[in-house]
Amino acid sequence: MAMNRLNSLMVLVAMLAFATTASPTAGTQVTPDEARAVAKEAYIYGYAPVDMERVRRNMVSADKDMGDGRAPQNTFGWVRILATPALSKVILMPNHDTL
Repeated sequence: MAMNRLNSLMVLVAMLAFATTASPTAGTQVTPDEARAVAKEAYIYGYAPVDMERVRRNMVSADKDMGDGRAPQNTFGWVRILATPALSKVILMPNHDTL
């Protein structure tokens, strides 16, 4: 269900960007290729904030301190070891192999 909300929010961002940046003026028609290009730009622009909100909700959805940084909102989540790519599964991060 969370992914449905995420996908719906991405579509909303794309539609909003399209409506505000590519609104036709006095007889100008928007071609499907132009609409597709604007939607692609809106998706790329809107992905980071939507993903950040997903991570934030994931981090504060715990009932108590989980020991991996997740904790209830307005509380500290303690991490007892340094983060490594193998141990950090809460937030997706690229490592040197994927760059």
